[in-house]
Amino acid sequence: LCNIRNNVITEYGGMAWSDTLWSNIALQSLILSENPLGDEVAVNVAGVLSRNQTLTRLDLGSCKISDEGALSLIDALETNTSLVRLKLTNNLISEAGGMIMADMVESHGALQKLDIRANQ
Repeated sequence: LCNIRNNVITEYGGMAWSDTLWSNIALQSLILSENPLGDEVAVNVAGVLSRNQTLTRLDLGSCKISDEGALSLIDALETNTSLVRLKLTNNLISEAGGMIMADMVESHGALQKLDIRANQ
């Protein structure tokens, strides 16, 4: 478990943290919530998820992620078989984005819990 919640980590720091997941084969839970990371970090994390098969829980709540970043994360689950919990609460995801995510999740069998409460 790595919990770096609410540390004012911005895009630059978020990119560094997501890049560590490329080679990390031990970390199972990463909590980056309450940091202003944005879509670019979410898209980078999505790229990592396509290769990382050890992370089971990812919390990106309150990270200023919009539809672009959220949909990239869900799309990455097509090749990721380890992530079972994804938290995207209190972000900038629109109702339309949430509906698209719901449709995409149906085809991704490993994910057991997707939390998108308190979005736009």
